[in-house]
Amino acid sequence: MKLSIEKLREIAEDLNMLADFKGGKFPLVIGGGAPRDAFLVGDVKDIDVFCDTRKVDESAWEKFIGDVAAHFDADGGPATDVSIDGPVTYDLVSEKLPTISLIPVNRCVFDDVHDYDFGICQVLVTPGGVLRTERFDSDLANNVITYLHRSPDPGQLKRSKARLQRILRKHPSLSMFNCETLCSP
Repeated sequence: MKLSIEKLREIAEDLNMLADFKGGKFPLVIGGGAPRDAFLVGDVKDIDVFCDTRKVDESAWEKFIGDVAAHFDADGGPATDVSIDGPVTYDLVSEKLPTISLIPVNRCVFDDVHDYDFGICQVLVTPGGVLRTERFDSDLANNVITYLHRSPDPGQLKRSKARLQRILRKHPSLSMFNCETLCSP
């Protein structure tokens, strides 16, 4: 489904309105592939919503999930093992939008974007607009995908390899830069 940056901003605004716990809000942003694909005019398969839940208890998180499901007329459930301590990721499916994945993180969602593994992915949508890193702007301007991490963690390397392949399938015109590690067997 094609979504504009403005439509993603409106969704972020609606989500922010729902994220009101005991008079306080918690920061949330739309990140991942949705903003990247909106900028690259590709189909958005899901909307990853990263929520800073460090100060949110589990019951408030569950209420938020229910409020989001009702607001977007969506259905779904936990996307991860529910035996994990603390909030879990939920996938909510709606006929009107791509799947909304509500992802709890234990750090500042605005700092988190700088750790994304590819420059072309370092973009967030907030209720107030778009946060783009210099690396994102450079990759977008040069039509490249730049790998930014050389993680020693084999699991992270595997996820980055898979992400690179997904992005290139969706956006074959992007040239690769610094991706040699990800192209070896």
